[in-house]
Amino acid sequence: METSRREHEAIMRDKQISMEKSKDQIRNFMGISQFNEIYKFLTYYRSYNDLDEQQLYDDLKELSGGNKRLLSEFFKLDGIVFQEILQTS
Repeated sequence: METSRREHEAIMRDKQISMEKSKDQIRNFMGISQFNEIYKFLTYYRSYNDLDEQQLYDDLKELSGGNKRLLSEFFKLDGIVFQEILQTS
């Protein structure tokens, strides 16, 4: 049982490291200012249980200014924020 617990902790630690690396890559692509703005936006949006996914998509699309690569990075960051919120729940 102890081994299973240690394995679980190692998996969670690896997952956290992987998310942090992904956040760093996204931050490098967006720049610190835009990253912080979008991260706060997503954290705020994802903190509500009655989240309107379509509205979130529309807002991110507008914030990206039609830049598909940037929109893709927004969605990657959204996935990370979603996972972070699940881990803290």
